[in-house]
Amino acid sequence: MATGLTAVALPVDRYFVSAPREVLPLIAGTARLDLLDLHDHKMEAVAENNLGGQAKLLQRTDFFIRLTTSAAGKWQLRLFPQNSGDTLMVVVRSVLASGEQSTISVYHKDWTASSLTIPTPRLGRFIKMDGSSISPFRMQELVTKLNEQPIKVDFTGDDFDIITFAISTDGLSIEDRKDVDDMLEPVRYKMTPLGSIIPYTD
Repeated sequence: MATGLTAVALPVDRYFVSAPREVLPLIAGTARLDLLDLHDHKMEAVAENNLGGQAKLLQRTDFFIRLTTSAAGKWQLRLFPQNSGDTLMVVVRSVLASGEQSTISVYHKDWTASSLTIPTPRLGRFIKMDGSSISPFRMQELVTKLNEQPIKVDFTGDDFDIITFAISTDGLSIEDRKDVDDMLEPVRYKMTPLGSIIPYTD
């Protein structure tokens, strides 16, 4: 459907199209171009993945793209231009099962791995130190359950430039999810133009 010239219109597009197979294995090059072309034409951006399932482009800006790679997979890319002239690219790959579990990687603009790492916060970072009405006994019970839940990562903010970690609570019961909403908060980071990761607060 698409050609490389017509589809690669935004800065993020060229990196999405050129992502190596090991970084984005489920979507072939032609399918990636089709997704971009459909999105450019304000149509539902859906293409077949390498397993015969469906990939869908959900959001796309100059420096950000988010898509589902299958019924159980999500893939996100955010570009962070640096003062050095390089562009650091943060890729988040998520598996959707009973909860959402993400892995996060950082690359240079030539898709070589960066030495920069974004460590996953420990459980205690997600728990509010005050303001919760949950009893200490109930909180301890919930902490034990939360320790078994996966951690998901998303890009948030108006420019999708905030790297947000949160505990995925989809695997908990409705009652447990209601209670943990009162005791959990996300952990956020921002990437600086000097290539460092700093905590972010509203």
